[in-house]
Amino acid sequence: MPWIMGCKWTSADGGGGFGRQSGFSAQFRYHELEISFFTEIRLSPALFLHLRLLAQVVGEFYEGKRREQVLKQNAYMQAVHETGARLTHDIKNLLQSLYALTSAGIEQQKNVAIADERRRPSSYDAMLGRQLPQLAKRLQTTLDKLQNPAINTAGITMRAADWWADVTLRHAGAGAASFKARGNMDAMIPAALFDTVLENCLENARRKKEREPDIRIIIELETEPAPALAIIDTGTPVPALAVEGLFRAPVVHSRRGGLGIGLYQASKQAETLGFELLLASNVPGEIRFELRKPQDDNKS
Repeated sequence: MPWIMGCKWTSADGGGGFGRQSGFSAQFRYHELEISFFTEIRLSPALFLHLRLLAQVVGEFYEGKRREQVLKQNAYMQAVHETGARLTHDIKNLLQSLYALTSAGIEQQKNVAIADERRRPSSYDAMLGRQLPQLAKRLQTTLDKLQNPAINTAGITMRAADWWADVTLRHAGAGAASFKARGNMDAMIPAALFDTVLENCLENARRKKEREPDIRIIIELETEPAPALAIIDTGTPVPALAVEGLFRAPVVHSRRGGLGIGLYQASKQAETLGFELLLASNVPGEIRFELRKPQDDNKS
């Protein structure tokens, strides 16, 4: 139509446009899609009705595609749920066995320390002594959630200094290159949420490191003005197709590189606690995932 100079559209999934967005405009809204046409001439009633019909057709097409995507996502989540339900009992038994082993290891460490206080422990023994209590605590928390899913542990808080000490012990030498912490370390942070995000992002970064051995992984913690966590790697960017729906839906075709359902679930958990998980930088040499309060909350 030569008298149409341009068009733009906006929806919950984004927006776009083409041509020159000037002259006379006509706006139409169907479902969650808003379309604006820009024309050289003022539209007569007949042309306006003609454009409205075209916009309605586009709106119905958009709504159909959106519903198709929702159904596909629901089917994917249902498959994940059914798989998890079948494995939960076996996982619970494995965790109970691990919890028994870690508890026995803690007791043995205590007995050895009492029996031979003069013996200087090796670096491995010292690390084991520090790690076993933390591992036992996390296993017990996971078992509690498996036995009673109604228990909500996401909002449990912890001193930033204690959480950071545990993180550096667990991940030093396990692929993370450096650790940086800033701010008041006596501040309280949502430990379960920070653990979930950290584990997911680190797992994705480690998988990338298997393909790109020279990359570095950095973990950063801030406590002021609000708690924030960042996981950075120096590898290649996340593919554009994956970025589009990264936190809004599981990235189905992502088995090789991760970035699937883990980040999706972590993002949903962050929203319930007033945080947001975002890909703050996605350029070669700096892929930065951040967990922080939304900007409006920080300003307030």
